[in-house]
Amino acid sequence: MAFRSGTLAGKGAFTRPDFGFGAETGRQETGPRRRHITCLRAVRFQTPKATEDILGFASGAFDSGVSLWKLKSLPTSDQFELRGYTQLPGGNPFDGVVHRHAGSAGPEFVSKDGAKLDYIPGLGVEQWELRPHLLVPATELERVAPGTKFTKWI
Repeated sequence: MAFRSGTLAGKGAFTRPDFGFGAETGRQETGPRRRHITCLRAVRFQTPKATEDILGFASGAFDSGVSLWKLKSLPTSDQFELRGYTQLPGGNPFDGVVHRHAGSAGPEFVSKDGAKLDYIPGLGVEQWELRPHLLVPATELERVAPGTKFTKWI
């Protein structure tokens, strides 16, 4: 089964799922390519589908499951910036269009030119962005299959 890879920080946090960790190896890896992290409590006991909604990913992003990672140590204050909450994709106000269709599972978020968006407004959990070129040692906590819940805490 293919899993998307993500990361967790400090006493817990989840990062955007498109990283270069090599999540399939199950070994400690270093350095996410995308650098947004949030608190572990936001995704604990959640399914991959619920995690999409919480973090602000387009529907279907975690259809094959998700791999959750934890940073080996908390970043220092000069290694990250607060990016607000996940209802601000990447820390920026949502600048797109929301389509609501009768009978659909939820709204569709598109850019002003109609292109589908990968990152959409989430449900409002904290997010931080790690500084560029910062190597972050991390270990995989758990691979969460579709329909199952993330349960490993530490």
